[in-house]
Parts: sequence; structure tokens; C-alpha cells
Amino acid sequence: MKYTTLLRIDSSLRIEGSYSRCLGDFFIQQWEERNPISTVRSRDLLDNEIGHLDQKTLEGFLGKPHRSSLLELSDKLIDELYHIDVLLITVPMYNFGIPSRLKSYFDLVVRHEKTYSTKNSTPGLLNNKKAYIICSMGGQNTGEKNLVEMQLRRILSYIGITDVHCFTMDGTADQKRVQAKVMTKKNEIIQQLNQ
Repeated sequence: MKYTTLLRIDSSLRIEGSYSRCLGDFFIQQWEERNPISTVRSRDLLDNEIGHLDQKTLEGFLGKPHRSSLLELSDKLIDELYHIDVLLITVPMYNFGIPSRLKSYFDLVVRHEKTYSTKNSTPGLLNNKKAYIICSMGGQNTGEKNLVEMQLRRILSYIGITDVHCFTMDGTADQKRVQAKVMTKKNEIIQQLNQ
């Protein structure tokens, strides 16, 4: 069995009552049963708030001499991604997009010559990794892909992570049907991890 390191990133503002976190817990339980010698790391963006990208940090990204805690954090987050095999992102949809904390995270890890390069035909430098996205939303998903999935797939692909599977749980505002939807998503997770 291959030794694998998984990084879980949680982005919901809720601790209690978060469907994305709940399904993330289930995913990790199932993952560990199937990968007993793997390492699971966690980064909760609620506990570890990431500041917004500012001009000086951006200039530091572009090579201008600059040191700051935000730039150091960017280096740390990128190094963390290089040392994992699998990424699990649990994310709710807020106002038709990803939470601002998760956007701030990606603002620090999408960096020229660190996670992508314009010198290659395919820009991404974080190759040979797999990602799972667990997305929840209160309303019904009427399209084939929701806006959160589309945005995250685009970001992940740009930095080289193209093997992505998404579990989208919509309609969480409908309390009469939500438990059936949770069971459906848990079954999807089991089926995917059994492949």
C-alpha cells in the first residue's frame, strides 16, 4: 500500500450544523479505513484566519524585495501543498461563491514560479496530486456544475491539480429531505473511495 498524505481544508463559518464539515468527517473516516498508514493533516480556515492579499505582498510575489508575515505564510502554505498527495476541501456556497477565507487562501498559494509557470504549455506545477471537493448549498443546484465547483476546478487545474472529484450536496435548506441527501452523498463517497 502506498504511503499517502492527505490535507483537509475546512472553510465553513459554522462548526455545528455544517453539512460540508459533517461530510468531511465522514470522508476522513472512510479514507482512514482504506488507507491505514496514511497521514491526515488539517487546516481549518476558521481557526487559522488568513489575511487578504495586499499590495506589498503582491509585489513580493513578483520579485520585489519584501518580507512580511503574509509572504512567509504564503511560502508555508505552498510548501504544505508540495508535501501532500491528496487534497480534501470542504466548502459551503456563500452568495454564489466560495467563502472569503478560502479565496484568501488561494490568493496566497497561486503564485508565479511557485505553483504555476508561464514557461510551459500547461502552467500548473503541483502535478500528480488528487483533490476531492465537498460542497454544500442551501438552494437547489439546477446546473450540471455549480459555481463553487467551477471556480475550484479552475484554480486547482491552474496550479496543476487536474484529478478532481466533487461531491455536491444541494438543498440543505429543505429540512424534510436533507437527511436523505446526506445519506446519498455518504454513499457516493464510499463508492468513489472503493474505486
